[in-house]
Amino acid sequence: MRMVNRKSSATLPEQVKGDIESKIAERLWQPGERIPSEDALAEQYGISRMTVRHALIELVSNGVLCRVPGKGTFVNSILTNGDQRDFGSNGNEYVALIVQNLGATFPTEIVGGAQECLVRNGAEMLIRITNNDLTLERSFLQELTAKHVSGLILIACSNSGVNADLLRSMNKSIPVVVADMDCKEIGIDSVVSDDENGGYQITNHLLELGHRKILHIAGDPAGSSAIQRLAGYRRALLEFGLDYDEDLVRYAYSWNVTDGYSETKKYLASVESREEMATAIFACSDVVACGVYRLFGELGMKIPSDVAVVGYGDLSIDQLVEPPMTTVDQSPRTMGRMAAQLVIDKLRGNRLVDEVSNLVVPTRMVARHSCGVRYSQVSDLFQMV
Repeated sequence: MRMVNRKSSATLPEQVKGDIESKIAERLWQPGERIPSEDALAEQYGISRMTVRHALIELVSNGVLCRVPGKGTFVNSILTNGDQRDFGSNGNEYVALIVQNLGATFPTEIVGGAQECLVRNGAEMLIRITNNDLTLERSFLQELTAKHVSGLILIACSNSGVNADLLRSMNKSIPVVVADMDCKEIGIDSVVSDDENGGYQITNHLLELGHRKILHIAGDPAGSSAIQRLAGYRRALLEFGLDYDEDLVRYAYSWNVTDGYSETKKYLASVESREEMATAIFACSDVVACGVYRLFGELGMKIPSDVAVVGYGDLSIDQLVEPPMTTVDQSPRTMGRMAAQLVIDKLRGNRLVDEVSNLVVPTRMVARHSCGVRYSQVSDLFQMV
């Protein structure tokens, strides 16, 4: 491990990044190998831990390294651009995972569950990160086809269905499983959470608390998860004898904080009086719900005394926001284990090659403190929006 050159024109993180990439290229650090901790690297380079972290974050973002919660940072088995190995040539089983990002809890937990199963079965894990770019996802699918991996797990982007042609083509030669997207219609194994029931459970909870006007900030309507959560919302309303109101449904196409903030703000601006405002908001994800929290904080509104807010996903941030967020647990780690097991079972001959399984992981509502009292003490709200 070389020391950094403080007189170099390259920044310290750039030097660390370059040195790590060199070690991987020279096979001093092998695919799948855990690299030293941030503290150890900082001591070896003679720099701060934060400087090391900046370099590692960029390498993870570029797909050179991957972080596994509770395990550490590893060299990806698919390495840098230009690595032309045929992974089927050495007799090992390499299962590729294509994931939208590893900076969010949900996909990272799916990866962690998949890794548990693959390691237990002696298979190597390869990772590609798409950053929610469908063109990049398609490029990775083509690359992995050429490299003859043993199997594929795709942790879907919201519109991964546009690459269904490549998935079907790959599935003819290797086991392909898609996590978090229903693939029954294209004849590919998939593992999803029971989103219809999850949407029903959390909407029913709000109805039982007395709410009768519930705003639903739904996900991208092109995605199966969003469709199912909306279906659960509608079923709960129907069972309570309430009509479905399209004006009470908004769409968070990017599933992010900004969507939650802006769609809630637009809704509030469209309401003419306090009496007409929804008393509860069901956001399609915890991240979207955080945008709702942010807006209400700026407006001086209190959750839940002014309005109830619930999310979906049971991410770690749920217990850090105030008040802690009511949500739905999707068991992503279980999804990852089940997806990997579907691949392993076909590789081991425990399932027929043309057998198609679409597994559904049960959801569980997690009640916290964000959906209590309905009535507002805030005046002049609509002048503030």
